[in-house]
Amino acid sequence: SRSVDEKQWRNSILTEWIGMGRSGPQITAKRQLRDCLTLTMVLLSLLVRPAHCQQCRIQRCNAEYVASTSPASGLQEDAALDVDYCTALRAYALCTRRQARSCRGDLVYHSADFRIKELFSQHNCSSDGPTSAKASSTPRPAALELCDYESRVLASGSAGHQKKYAHCGLFGDPHLRTFRDEFQTCKVEGAWP
Repeated sequence: SRSVDEKQWRNSILTEWIGMGRSGPQITAKRQLRDCLTLTMVLLSLLVRPAHCQQCRIQRCNAEYVASTSPASGLQEDAALDVDYCTALRAYALCTRRQARSCRGDLVYHSADFRIKELFSQHNCSSDGPTSAKASSTPRPAALELCDYESRVLASGSAGHQKKYAHCGLFGDPHLRTFRDEFQTCKVEGAWP
């Protein structure tokens, strides 16, 4: 009678836990190991990722190409077959190739890469050759007049009140278009980019 009661008690426990799976120390140990490995992988991916993550800078390549081929830089549209144009195009291609890994899924990068190949064939440019123009032997003419900007408050104030500037600062994009529609890139040794 005792064995019958014990069987009924065991059966009631088994029917109560149907669908919950087997329990035991092996499942718990496996689960703890899996959880520990998962946590370790997540932490490692968070620690390692910033070191290998690079930002796509194709816009910088585009800006440099536009600046080097704009009329203000001395390169005219009608002189597209000129050696200078091919040099600028090779520099653009080199810049985009350097961005290939960090721009792998970027649509702007792939569009630029495709367009560069088209431009090489359209203008009969060779991919071999110099990527920067040689310094010209004639010096660039000095600016005729300096930009003398004053705010409206100072301009409408007394003539005797002159503000002297200690320095000029440029924040943000280092590519600058002047009032004469010339392109300049501000660089300081040791600074970004």
